[in-house]
Amino acid sequence: MSDSKKQRKLIYRRAAWINDDFTIPLQVYVEKAHTVLDTIEKRTFQHGPMEMQGLRFKQIENTGIFLHVASYFPKAPTSIVPDPSPSHHADVNTSAPPKGNNYMEGDIMFLVSGNDLILCPCGVRENIAREYLRNVLKKVGFETESMSFGLEKVANCDKVKLLKSEGVKSISLGASLYDASIDYLERKTIKSKILSGVVDNLQALFQNDNDIDLRSLHDKENLTVRLEISFDQRKKGGAIGRRRIERTADKLVHDREDEGFTIETFSGKKVTAKEINLSQRVNLEPLGKSVMVNDAWAKIKDYFLELKQNGMLEQ
Repeated sequence: MSDSKKQRKLIYRRAAWINDDFTIPLQVYVEKAHTVLDTIEKRTFQHGPMEMQGLRFKQIENTGIFLHVASYFPKAPTSIVPDPSPSHHADVNTSAPPKGNNYMEGDIMFLVSGNDLILCPCGVRENIAREYLRNVLKKVGFETESMSFGLEKVANCDKVKLLKSEGVKSISLGASLYDASIDYLERKTIKSKILSGVVDNLQALFQNDNDIDLRSLHDKENLTVRLEISFDQRKKGGAIGRRRIERTADKLVHDREDEGFTIETFSGKKVTAKEINLSQRVNLEPLGKSVMVNDAWAKIKDYFLELKQNGMLEQ
């Protein structure tokens, strides 16, 4: 990668409505809202202690609507460091933003096409896009619609087919733990984040199945906790165990929150959390701590067309 470029991740998400009553695509609502919210002032919303601002939007026929949203702490100063000098010591100071401006915390460029979205976050979480869309819909009168959709991850069908065709040999879940905090982490992190509650039931689920080897949490003196579920196909009568481990793998693949897992097939191929969800890394022209919006929009469009041509949007 050239030193002049910044690498960013393009993420595919799909707008999912809470029920079948909502038949109009998200894009339609977003485009209608932006014809009304025709100034930046109208597209500025409170987001906790911060504000988010719809800087730009552009509708492209047969593609969708591109948006650029930035977040910042209103009128908050930033820390500054002096140039190197012969002095023995120096202090960090603060500098207020120029008049009529704010120091940006981060921004996100994205495309809404039908119910498909391609996101390019820079220094912000992707939920900024969801919250911005909800705010613009609510502001123009689509209040029910604004709270009736979520942005869901969609699994890479090639990876899913690989797991189904080769079978699941093992699933491993890892987390690095500090010894002093392990009791707290077992209670707060492992049980709340890994498999969204599946860990609470794994022992009960597999305790009567001799074909499943469940390696529980390591002793406290071990700084790394590794949980692995494996299936031994050499043993006879393991059909139930195999179905259970495959169901667990399927839940991991389609879960909306869990990350940090590795699934191994019987041929030895490994699929990680990062490979499951549709995404692509791209190199973009930098602009301060962000990137050039037109370059990002162009790469977003290319990725969208690639997914469309490969049938990924239809799965």
